[in-house]
Parts: sequence; C-alpha cells; structure tokens
Amino acid sequence: MTINGKKFHEMPCMCGVCPFFLVGGNDTMGYCTAFDKHKSRYSNVPRRCRDLFTRAFELGRDDLVIVMK
Repeated sequence: MTINGKKFHEMPCMCGVCPFFLVGGNDTMGYCTAFDKHKSRYSNVPRRCRDLFTRAFELGRDDLVIVMK
C-alpha cells in the first residue's frame, strides 16, 4: 500500500519505523513529515496516526492520498 507516496507493508509499531519519519541529527529524535512535528524515534504511534493507518488498511486500496483539512 502507498500513502502519499510512501510505501507501507504493515502498520507502524512506533514512530521510528514509519515511512513518514525522518531521522534528525541525533539517533533518538526525528521529524514526522505527515504531521509536521518533531518526535522521538521510540514514541508510540499517536492515536491520530493509528486511526489513519487503520482506516487506510481497511480500505485495501493500493494508492491513497491523505490531505489535511
């Protein structure tokens, strides 16, 4: 499945394994490009992300585009 051009094989278990996460200067902090926030690599996936991924995987489409309101 592809969401906004990023490939997902399964639902991420933490922010550091999400394709939207970019690693920063040190090993533990990074940046979430989906929600424009600085996050820890080992943070649990926030509820908004978990809900978004759950709905996306339930739809079962190959290519999805998610936009902000």
